[in-house]
Amino acid sequence: MAEKHEHSHDEHEEAGHHHDHDHHHTPSLESATGDQKHAFALGVGLNLAFCIAEAFIGFFSNSMALLADAGHNFCDVIGLALAWVALLVSAWSGGKRFTYGFKRSSTLAAFINGVLLLLSCVWLVWESLTRLFHPEPIRSLPLIITALVGIGVNGYTAWLFAKGSKDDINVRGAFLHLAADAAVSLGVAISGVVIYYTHLEWIDSLVSLLIVGVIIKSTWSLLGESLMQLFDAVPRHVKMEDVRAFLLKIPGVDKIHDLHIWNIGTNLTALSAHVTSTDVLLTTQHIPKASHTLQETYKIAHPTIQVEPQDSDCGQTRCAPHP
Repeated sequence: MAEKHEHSHDEHEEAGHHHDHDHHHTPSLESATGDQKHAFALGVGLNLAFCIAEAFIGFFSNSMALLADAGHNFCDVIGLALAWVALLVSAWSGGKRFTYGFKRSSTLAAFINGVLLLLSCVWLVWESLTRLFHPEPIRSLPLIITALVGIGVNGYTAWLFAKGSKDDINVRGAFLHLAADAAVSLGVAISGVVIYYTHLEWIDSLVSLLIVGVIIKSTWSLLGESLMQLFDAVPRHVKMEDVRAFLLKIPGVDKIHDLHIWNIGTNLTALSAHVTSTDVLLTTQHIPKASHTLQETYKIAHPTIQVEPQDSDCGQTRCAPHP
């Protein structure tokens, strides 16, 4: 059940400033943290064991496709481990110095995941082009069996992350990694079957290049979104002008400046705003209700609204006016 608390504080009341702060934490990921920890532990363990086995079988079968896929899987194991560590670290208390805790670590892990996945795509392209122009004989049966096992391992672990992938880009990064690995394994299996019957080794490289295109397309959005969060961009699910229009409807509010909306980590949205009021007392009384609407309607879990009288010099001397 979501925890909700409301409070207001007027420590600057003598200077004509009123700070009203009301927030609750959304339960979607907090209630699933145990499941996510289990998914990360299982995902890292299964994929590490598989990529080691895949590398050995790749040498045995003389399959560069399996070796390249093993390298790709190993990069993903590193990415999963980073995401797992970020999940654990983001729950730590930051103490007196890091007042927001370490929630931003999950965003950083998502960004690193995206970079690693793109780098692994560069590896796959290089290996695929090399094999396309210089094909070598392949023991296709071990190739097919190993690829089918890879589909099962990666598909199962991707399924573990599917539920949380819509709410947290760190979890979505893990999901995309594993789903991409399953797709790569499928392509390798298909090429292995074709090679078994036709002995056309270059087909393996062609299928790999097509899969790389799919991986890059899915990863690019993840990388862009995580980069936007690192630079405190307004989240995609929030329309700044809609929020501004809502705040202007609070009784007594005349103007708004210094309005900011950003993500703290990958699943917690925050807002801070200064509002100029013709009736500070009236506006202050309506702030808790407005904060609740921001939480429920706009999914802003951590709103902070500062109320100022019209004759306040905050907008001129201490706060940068919002464009």
